Amino acid sequence: MAQAIAEGHAAKYGPEHRYTRRAAKAATTKAETAATEAETATTKAETATTKAETAATEAETATTEAETAATGQRGTPAAAADGKAGHKTGPRRNSTDPDSRLMPTRKGFIQGYNAQLAGSQDHFVVAADLVQDTGDVAQLQPMMAKTSHTADTLRPHRPDPDADHATIGTALADNGYCSDANLTADGPDRLIATGKTHDLTTAATTHPASGPPPEHATATQRMHHRLRTPEGAALYKKRGATIEPINGTLKDRGNFRHFLLRGLQACRAELHLAATAHNLRRLHNLLHNPQPAT
Repeated sequence: MAQAIAEGHAAKYGPEHRYTRRAAKAATTKAETAATEAETATTKAETATTKAETAATEAETATTEAETAATGQRGTPAAAADGKAGHKTGPRRNSTDPDSRLMPTRKGFIQGYNAQLAGSQDHFVVAADLVQDTGDVAQLQPMMAKTSHTADTLRPHRPDPDADHATIGTALADNGYCSDANLTADGPDRLIATGKTHDLTTAATTHPASGPPPEHATATQRMHHRLRTPEGAALYKKRGATIEPINGTLKDRGNFRHFLLRGLQACRAELHLAATAHNLRRLHNLLHNPQPAT
């Protein structure tokens, strides 16, 4: 269109007329603009093609990695699969302490062990163990067996071996140890929390129980019923006042918040040493600061 106008002006006014030159300049500008737009469109098309090829390559890579991982899980050596994928998959072992495990805590996870302690009412450690299990439920019966062994070992050396307080009374455990197997296992009497302490206290206050539990109640229901009785609630309340002071003394006074050694057996020995030191300190305090009889 612009070129036709320029040719019309040239025929009418002559090639050197200002109208003709202006029309010719406009035609040249439009032609250059059209050429630039065409180049831009070509560049965009090439970019889109490149992106499509990149996406296809990434999809093929992802498919290959998935097939490699699946093959590795079916039995292909993990090292070969890791090398092809360019990264490692599966569980890892801590190189500093291969025996340690990731342990859940209230603030997240730590690399360490699960320490188990059993304490007496007068704040002595009567049993201690260190395990790799991230939970507590499987540790109750072994710890009760260790506690019973300690009591049996000490009883002949007491001046009153046949007295009631020379035997294990009622074992108290939080809800991390609650299971039907632990509630019905052989051994001493026990109170195991069936929920959080706050919820148990609220239930014992707002819905107290009395008498025996229902005839066809499960082991957990019978325990929950007992914890709602005044006697059961008062007895379980002693758990925090029995074991928590031991934990606090070990951590704060003994500065025992992490292990100095490495390996399960070495760390277990370190825990036993810390428990022994706690018992000696406790015995020293009782001998030099005797408590009045109650």
